[in-house]
Amino acid sequence: MKLTIRPAVRADAETLARIHCDSWAAAYRGLMPEAFLAEWTDPAMRTELWRSRLSTGDGEHFLCLSDGQAAGFFSLAAPDDDLEGTVRELRAIYLLPDWWGRGIGGAAMEFILSHARAQGYTALSLWVLRDNARAVRFYRRHGFSPDGQAKTLAAEAPVLVERYLKRL
Repeated sequence: MKLTIRPAVRADAETLARIHCDSWAAAYRGLMPEAFLAEWTDPAMRTELWRSRLSTGDGEHFLCLSDGQAAGFFSLAAPDDDLEGTVRELRAIYLLPDWWGRGIGGAAMEFILSHARAQGYTALSLWVLRDNARAVRFYRRHGFSPDGQAKTLAAEAPVLVERYLKRL
């Protein structure tokens, strides 16, 4: 398997939306209310969201390709206001379910950490659903730990998320 990671471009919006929807549907079923999950896994809505993000320069977005086939993506952005400017936020990291457990997530995380260090960041933050055991294990395996911050994701979907931090 040859993994390629490249910056996402506007023409990737539909691919990113498909990955986002399929990953959310598989990873969050049973962890979020079904109505909320259905709304946020609508391919047309997600495609428009990605077209907008990729047009406005809202963060950095990367596409992960395995042997030329889209397998996942990740996004980096500015951190929450209470964190110092030398922290970068891992806003999203999603893989298509068929690619889970094949080492792509770990390789993407190594790229992310190296990329953040090269840009001069001293830490990486992220938010994770507290009850998403698979994601929590993944982040802990890569050296992230809770920093004590938590919030409810949305009023219509009372799901608790916790912030994790890793010093680089």
